[in-house]
Amino acid sequence: MNLSNNKIIVFFIFLFLSSSIFSQLDSSSIVTELKKKKEITRLYKDSLVKIIDSLNKQIKKYEKPAYVPVKHWRFSGRFFFDGTQILLNNWVAGGQNNTSVVGKILVAIDYKTKFLTIDNDLSLHFGLVRQGNRKNWWKNDDQQQFTSKIDKRLYHNLNYSALIDFKTGFAKGYYYPNDSSVISDFLAPAYFVSALGIDYKPSTFFTLFMAPLSIKSTIVNSTILADRGSFGLKPALYDEDKYMIQRAEKYRLEIGAYLKLKFRKQFKGNLMFENNIELFSNFTQNPQNIDVIWISGATFQLFKYLSFNINAHLIYDDDIMVPVVRDGVKGFGPRIQYEQMIGLGLIWKFL
Repeated sequence: MNLSNNKIIVFFIFLFLSSSIFSQLDSSSIVTELKKKKEITRLYKDSLVKIIDSLNKQIKKYEKPAYVPVKHWRFSGRFFFDGTQILLNNWVAGGQNNTSVVGKILVAIDYKTKFLTIDNDLSLHFGLVRQGNRKNWWKNDDQQQFTSKIDKRLYHNLNYSALIDFKTGFAKGYYYPNDSSVISDFLAPAYFVSALGIDYKPSTFFTLFMAPLSIKSTIVNSTILADRGSFGLKPALYDEDKYMIQRAEKYRLEIGAYLKLKFRKQFKGNLMFENNIELFSNFTQNPQNIDVIWISGATFQLFKYLSFNINAHLIYDDDIMVPVVRDGVKGFGPRIQYEQMIGLGLIWKFL
């Protein structure tokens, strides 16, 4: 009995040990298999991510970029107003009452694409002054100017270019203090320049236009001024008894070379500097006597609506006669015309 019982006990011990050994072998193999599966899953996942990234890159190559509207037009506008007043009462040191006002509007409308540029500039100036006890206001600044230039890209900074320029005034002008003799008026004179040439534009703030062939028209829409021969026109014809036998024409055409330099830049510290030079040489009459127009100005914006302005305007035209005195004799002749204005006034940017 004891022997059989011992056999049974030994059998069960053997069975337990065998199951324990095989169970350990099975669990270790399962762990190994699981690790292999995880590694394979990771490799598949990494491969899938790489494939998706590669597909996205290929799709982006052929995908159209999102539409972003391009602004071809650019607008800018500025309004300036300067005013001064001097009022004297029983002022022992002497002097005169003085009131002056000057207004200026500058507008620029530009269009730009890769190969085409259109620049339009409008400049309007008008000023009045009253001195002493006079009731009448005198004109001290008067200018209208419109310039339009079309550029077609030729090579890098060079462009084929066409330009038109128009200048005139607003109101009548006189030989002050004599306000009975008119010396200028609206469209008297008016200057119109049309030119074809090459434009050199190395930057956004500098341009040099050169036209070997241009036409300059002078219009004097006043019979009185035209008959006098003002602004280079041929005067009316008179006989020996000083009776008019032929009125003067009100326009004059000149063919010549034209050059225009323009510099306009906004510097740091709210300083804007502008410089414009125009040169014209008449091929058919005294080409060495070059017409010159130079306009220069600086504006320093002190506050949002307050600015300090310096402007200079120089003109020389061999055909424009101004009063001169030679050896005590009064007469007329070509001279340099110069205007300068310094003021503190209001500024408003409306475009």
